Amino acid sequence: MNDRESRTARHIVLVVDDDQQIRQLVASRLSRDGYDVRTARNAAEALQITAKDLPSVILLDVVMPGVSGIELCRQFKANPRTAQIPLILLTGMVSGKDVEAGSEAGASDYIKKPFDLDEVGFRVRAQIRLYEAIRKQSQTQDRLSLISKAAKDAIILLDEEGRVVHWNEAATTMFGYETAEIMGRNVHELLAPGRFLEEHRSAFEKFRETGLGAAVGVTLELQALRQTGEEFPIELSLTATPVDGKWWALGIVRDISHRRHVESTLRESEERFRRLFEEGPLGIALVRPDLSIHRANTALTQMLGYSEAELQHLTVKEFTAPEDLPATMQQAELLLRGAIPSYQIQKRYVRKNRTQLWAHTSVSLIRDEAGAPKYGLVMIEDITARVDNEETQRLAEAKLRESEHRLTKILESVPVGIAIVSLDKRIRWANQAALGMIGAPDLDIIVGQPCNQVLCQFSDTQCPFCDTGEAVMSAETTMARSDGALLPVLKSTHTVEFDNEIVRLETFMDLRDRKRLETELGHSRKLEAVGQLAAGVAHEINTPIQYVGDSVQFLKEAFESFVQLLPHYRRLAAMPAGAEEVAAITTEIKRQEEEMDLDWLLNEIPSSFTRCLDGIERVARIVRAMKEFAHPDGREKRPADLNHAIQSTLTIAHNEYKYVADIETHFGDIPNVICHVSELNQVFLNLIVNAAHAIAGHLENTGLRGAIGITTSRQGQNVRIDIEDTGGGIPDEIRDRIFEPFFTTKAVGKGTGQGLAIARSVVVDKHGGTLTFKSNHGLGTTFTVLLPIDGKHPEKSETVR
Repeated sequence: MNDRESRTARHIVLVVDDDQQIRQLVASRLSRDGYDVRTARNAAEALQITAKDLPSVILLDVVMPGVSGIELCRQFKANPRTAQIPLILLTGMVSGKDVEAGSEAGASDYIKKPFDLDEVGFRVRAQIRLYEAIRKQSQTQDRLSLISKAAKDAIILLDEEGRVVHWNEAATTMFGYETAEIMGRNVHELLAPGRFLEEHRSAFEKFRETGLGAAVGVTLELQALRQTGEEFPIELSLTATPVDGKWWALGIVRDISHRRHVESTLRESEERFRRLFEEGPLGIALVRPDLSIHRANTALTQMLGYSEAELQHLTVKEFTAPEDLPATMQQAELLLRGAIPSYQIQKRYVRKNRTQLWAHTSVSLIRDEAGAPKYGLVMIEDITARVDNEETQRLAEAKLRESEHRLTKILESVPVGIAIVSLDKRIRWANQAALGMIGAPDLDIIVGQPCNQVLCQFSDTQCPFCDTGEAVMSAETTMARSDGALLPVLKSTHTVEFDNEIVRLETFMDLRDRKRLETELGHSRKLEAVGQLAAGVAHEINTPIQYVGDSVQFLKEAFESFVQLLPHYRRLAAMPAGAEEVAAITTEIKRQEEEMDLDWLLNEIPSSFTRCLDGIERVARIVRAMKEFAHPDGREKRPADLNHAIQSTLTIAHNEYKYVADIETHFGDIPNVICHVSELNQVFLNLIVNAAHAIAGHLENTGLRGAIGITTSRQGQNVRIDIEDTGGGIPDEIRDRIFEPFFTTKAVGKGTGQGLAIARSVVVDKHGGTLTFKSNHGLGTTFTVLLPIDGKHPEKSETVR
């Protein structure tokens, strides 16, 4: 397409003339210029055409039968829809009166008949350019007005005398003055505190003369007055603007009262927040297309154990677990090829010390100006011991001065589904991530569709997201894919203004990976508990089995000695009295009895049998305790002897505490409790093991032993269990967090941090009881479990931490 065609390809030109030859000549000439030319014989046909399509310019014959061209011109100008279209009159009569009548009717130009067709083309192009310029200027003004109206900051324009000439809605909200009250008045006298008034006036005098000043081109924090007389802090950005040779001032004002309060609060806890940031689990890296590391934040270096400089000498492949490398490379290849805009993957990374961590990784692509891949933005969340309730990601507010193209690129590159829905619940727009979640191949397929048929499963009249009229933050729901499958998502909605229309902005985060991860973590916790328990039981069984084995080996050797001695007794018994060989055989028997130490064997063999039986009994006791501890509960609660359950748990956990603490039990006379006893066994095990670990950490390298006390008693309609240790106690700063899922103070490999969270869930949620604790730092901790004897939930159960 040449330059002329590119300029005119979308423009419609309407030629209205009762002369067919003129219509054909003009249409033929303008069509060669690339215009879409429509023709009409009279006013009725012209009105019919403009009712369907709006022309960019209209050529109008003055003298026509019926409605004249000048009268038709007046009709076009009277209609708001066609009022801005340029009108060129075609006339064979040129007089001052005709020109004046055409001008009054709204004509933009006139061409005298007969005319030069090239001149017609030139006049049409000129009017179209003028029309386009006016239309673009109007659009620019509308956009500026929209920006001013939508801005959350006050926008104030002052003339050279310091009088208000522009005052947006945010300024009214901030200062309390309506536009009609403030326009034309001196802003300093109304908004500046009295003690600063003279300083402001003096600075403005210099500004009006030179356009310069200490406040120009910088952002200052000042004090201002509301209409009520209240003084409050503001942030002012001032720009000098020349208007008709004089300096006007454009001020952007932001109320920073809340920010000042927040800053004051943040200063009080700056060190605490700094530590939280540095120790946070979220790692971020910029990765080059060859998978080498360009940048890595502190969290990532701590996560992997490398310094940033060390990571910059590695590629992603070198610290990705070999098992997950093929999937990682496949996704990276698709991303670099442009086949996918972003991806999320659950994978393992290898730390510098060669241990592995599980992470949820989100990767999106940053391209250069030419559209080539520049960096992969990699966000790594350590989910080995993640906190279940994470703060949802916040969408960054788009800057008003950014171009629409840049904003669109950002929205299309983020791995979060975004959709715009009108108030009549129809889809206006969705990004590629949302289309991928829905399974729609193209945006046109869903635009205009009811949102309840595409984005959610609620009825048209009972949607909690659309019908409340309020913002919904981070609510879990489901989205129906085109294949009929339900996709779990985290959904948020906000009401915003878009293209002069109030709409709802909806965001969706795919929860499939998180749901799958939660299931895997649950399985990992169970496997960890089983493995730890099995190791302890194996250690406990090993000792009695060993001395059973030693005793059996001793009995075997003793039996072999008796086997060697027995033939001599048989030979002696078979000989007649007085035989000569009797003396020799008797001598050999005595020699062998002395060699095998017969008297010692006869004394030790019964003891060996006793040791064997004792060892077997100890193994049997451990196995019985294991069976009672691990016996699965049925669906219904059953009566259980908690004293016996605790004793079985102590047997199982013996290997955890025997090296660091002595057990003191004080079992009271308590009734059976209706409960799920195997789940309570897990609670008791967690509390006993935690007590042993607390004592071990407190008395490490001292050679001393601690004590764990377990007391049971009846308390009204409840049974009370106290588990007390002499460990180091719980520090004050973490007491409010010990029941949080995944929170732990133990070293890596010492547990997932779910023990107390699960214990609290079992006691409070499943049994209607309470789990409380008292702790003295440096002296120890006592956990108290209170369980209703009848197994029923009270109407309200309260957990005191």
